[in-house]
Amino acid sequence: MRKRRAESFAEAVERLAARPTRPRRVRAGRRGDSWADPSGVAYTLVDDGLRPSVALALAAQGARVVYDACGCGGVECELDWLSGAEVATLASRGRPPIVRSSEDGRADLEHWRSEEGGDLVVAAVDVSWGDRIPR
Repeated sequence: MRKRRAESFAEAVERLAARPTRPRRVRAGRRGDSWADPSGVAYTLVDDGLRPSVALALAAQGARVVYDACGCGGVECELDWLSGAEVATLASRGRPPIVRSSEDGRADLEHWRSEEGGDLVVAAVDVSWGDRIPR
C-alpha cells in the first residue's frame, strides 16, 4: 500500500484560494456615508433635501422606501422597509409624503442610489406618507 504524500503549504494555499467565497453580508441600515437594504445592496447619497414630489416620482419608478422613526439609521430602532406592493400603492395614489418639522427640527427625506442604479427613499422622523408611514 502506498503512503499518501502530505500536501505542501503552497498546495494548501492554492486549494484554499481557489475556493469560491461568499460575499460579506451587510446589515440593513445606515453605516456612515452609506445605506444598505435588507438584501445587502449598498446605496450612496444623492440628495439629503429630497422634495416630496421627487420622492413620489421615485416611488412610481420602483424605488425602495424605508421609514426611520427616530433618525438613527437602524442603530437604535428597527427600520420599517416598505414592500414593493406598498410602495406601488403609495405611488398610485399620487400624493407625495408630508414633511413636518418637529420641536427638535428632525424631518428628513433623502434620496440614495446603488451602483446598479437602484433608488432608495429614506423618510425619517416627522414624515408621513399616506396611511403607510405615520406621523
